[in-house]
Amino acid sequence: MKLRVARFAALALAVSLLATACSSGEETPSGDDARTVPSTTAAPAPSGEAKPSTPESPAPLTCDSLVSEATLAEFEANGFVHDETYEQTLRDDNSIEAKFFDFGGIACMWFLPNSDGWAAFGYSEISDADAAAVQEQLVADGYVRSDEGSDAVYALAPETNTLGHDDTFLFEPGAWFHSVQRAGIDEVRAIIAAR
Repeated sequence: MKLRVARFAALALAVSLLATACSSGEETPSGDDARTVPSTTAAPAPSGEAKPSTPESPAPLTCDSLVSEATLAEFEANGFVHDETYEQTLRDDNSIEAKFFDFGGIACMWFLPNSDGWAAFGYSEISDADAAAVQEQLVADGYVRSDEGSDAVYALAPETNTLGHDDTFLFEPGAWFHSVQRAGIDEVRAIIAAR
C-alpha cells in the first residue's frame, strides 16, 4: 500500500513538473537533468470571476443639464436669461419649490427681462412621507390632484390660476417634478430617465 502511495506521489510530481515546464515554454529535461529543474511558480490561473465594475455616477444635475440643449438654445434665441438667484428667491418667498433643494434636487428658472415671460423646472428624489406632506401643502395652496396611472399630478385650479400658466407638479414613486408647462415636466422626466 505504501509503495502505491509513493508511486502515485512520484507520478503526481512528474506531471506537475511537466505541466510547469510546458507552460513556461521550456523543453522538459530528461534523465538526470530532470532532478535539477528549478521549481517555478506558475501564474495563478484566472478564476473566471471578473472584478465587479463600479458604474460611473452621472454628473451632478445643473440647470444646463436639467433641460435639453434644444430648449437652452431656444431660450437664448428668444432672449431668456437664467435666474442665478432662483433658489434664494424661492427660500425668501417660502415657496414649496424650495423643497427641491431641501431634498437634494434642483429647481431652475429662465425669464424674459422686462416681461412676464418665464419658464421654470424642478426635480428631486422624494420619500413617501415627504411626498405626502408636499402634496398636502399643494392642496392647501389651491392645487387640484388628478391621477395618471401611478403618477399623481397637481395643477392649479382655474379660479386660483391668476397668472395663466399651466403650473404643474408631478409625483412618481420616489421622485417629483415641476414646470410651468406640462411639456416641461415631460422633458425633464426624459432627461432624468436617460441618466
